[in-house]
Parts: sequence; structure tokens; C-alpha cells
Amino acid sequence: MQPLTQKIEFLWKEFLPKQTYPNRTGVHGNTAFGLCFALDWARAKKTPLLSG
Repeated sequence: MQPLTQKIEFLWKEFLPKQTYPNRTGVHGNTAFGLCFALDWARAKKTPLLSG
């Protein structure tokens, strides 16, 4: 699971700075939906989601 987790973390860090506004279409395509899970993970790991 570690390699998968590292890849997802990398992709989030690449994706988020490029967003100029939230995507609110659909359910799973909704950026807020995905960010809820990413935020929970970052808090559990005790790491900032966007640490460079």
C-alpha cells in the first residue's frame, strides 16, 4: 500500500495548485468530495496536504 499512497499523495500535490476554482459537477468528480478523504488522510498522517 505504501507505493500507492505515495503516488496518490504526489498526484494530489500536483493537481491542487492548478485548480483555480472548485469542480462541483457530479458526485465523485466533485473536488470537495475527494478533498474530504485527502484531508482526513493528511490529518491522520499529521502532515500538511500541500507541503512542498
